[in-house]
Amino acid sequence: MKRSGIYFPLVLGVLFGFAIGLLPISPALGENIPVCQGGPSTTAKISLGGRVITPTEILRVGSVDPCTGSETILNMVTLTRTLVVSPKATPVQSGDALIAALSTISSNSPSVTNPWLLKLEPGLYDLNGRALNSLPFVDIEGSGEDTTVITSLVNTNILPADAATVIMNGDSELRFLKVVNSGSATNKVGVLVAPNSLNNKVTNTTINTNGAGNNVGLEVTNASSVMVQNSTFSATGGLNSSGAYNYAGILFFNNSNSIAANGSSNNGLFNNAGGVSTIQNSTLIGLTHSITSLSGTVKVGASQLNGPRLGTLVCAASFDGSFVALNATCG
Repeated sequence: MKRSGIYFPLVLGVLFGFAIGLLPISPALGENIPVCQGGPSTTAKISLGGRVITPTEILRVGSVDPCTGSETILNMVTLTRTLVVSPKATPVQSGDALIAALSTISSNSPSVTNPWLLKLEPGLYDLNGRALNSLPFVDIEGSGEDTTVITSLVNTNILPADAATVIMNGDSELRFLKVVNSGSATNKVGVLVAPNSLNNKVTNTTINTNGAGNNVGLEVTNASSVMVQNSTFSATGGLNSSGAYNYAGILFFNNSNSIAANGSSNNGLFNNAGGVSTIQNSTLIGLTHSITSLSGTVKVGASQLNGPRLGTLVCAASFDGSFVALNATCG
């Protein structure tokens, strides 16, 4: 009986080691390479992180089929209404690809029942003097404000503007990217909300215009509307610079920044021609005026107005650049 007591733990150890040897290899057990089970790529399964998945669930795993080593469509998720644009050898070629992609989506007739997403990988997309005209029911999404940049030197000679780096035409959203209009053109606009276009959104986006002439970050025009959230607009240098300009449109501005600096005249927001602007939880900076309202309605709530104010304004729970509370008329 004493001898059987001695060998009993040894027998258990051998049996446990044998059971471990029968388990499938998996990253969960220290193996870093996916293991194929079950034959060719069309039926193969991958053991990944302890869960068995098929190649159709994998998005570009090394650009090859992990089971056969050959390139196959099973390496990517099939996207029905999303078109992905990748950067090319040069920024201008990347801009060409972006415009071509939007044209491709247009041929698929996007609509309220057929919405599309144009997804941009990180990169610089130079439109080479052209404007990017968005389409209704097509959202344009970058991969981050610091990594996806759309740029073009676009000039406009009329007020309200008729051209910009990006033109929004209603029922669409611009998000997670940067838009730049920079150079010596007479009048520059980063993003233009076209006349009579409704249901536009700008979220998590940076817009910058700079250089000689007149600079506007975001311009809202006749009978159009836009909702802005978590974004920053800046216009710097030149003659007249406005972070945002509302000409007879409807602007909702929430948790965002609008900055104008280093121009002969600088306005964080310029409201005109009966425009209706609502500002909440935001910061507006302008050395000339944080807000100029020549005509229309401007209401400000829980925001900082860093710079003098001009025109008829309504303020609630707001303060100036020194954090001094403003009264009901933003004084």
